[in-house]
Amino acid sequence: MILTAGVILFLLIHPVFAFSQQERGKEEERKWMVMLSREPEYPGGSDAMQKFISKYLKYPVQARERKITGKVTVTVTVEENGQLTKPLVTEGIGWGCDEEAIRLVNLMPKWRPGEAEGKAVKTGTRIQVIFMLYPVVGKRPQRASDSD
Repeated sequence: MILTAGVILFLLIHPVFAFSQQERGKEEERKWMVMLSREPEYPGGSDAMQKFISKYLKYPVQARERKITGKVTVTVTVEENGQLTKPLVTEGIGWGCDEEAIRLVNLMPKWRPGEAEGKAVKTGTRIQVIFMLYPVVGKRPQRASDSD
């Protein structure tokens, strides 16, 4: 049985928090949670994000060799301009998968930012990527003599 590296992308995009800032004097800033009227979104939605991840994901060799599968959760900040910043693995599986999830987040285009009270706001969100190996049915191994 041949195992092919594949990924099933399971995205849970939940706003974790939204920031708003208010100045008090020159040196003090206060941050508080606000209610979002629109959640941040990958351009084109979750289907477009799945296609992006499927296209650019490189299953880590260490993980493939050890048949490591599982979920990596990355928490990011979606800035007011849609840029993703501060990616942090909050649940990982190791063997290179955590680093690959961060690499993919860093490759992503700008998102549509979250909104509160009609204005774009800095918002925290989570992205979950599931790494899975699965057998290829009906496909046989490529041999050196097959390429002649």
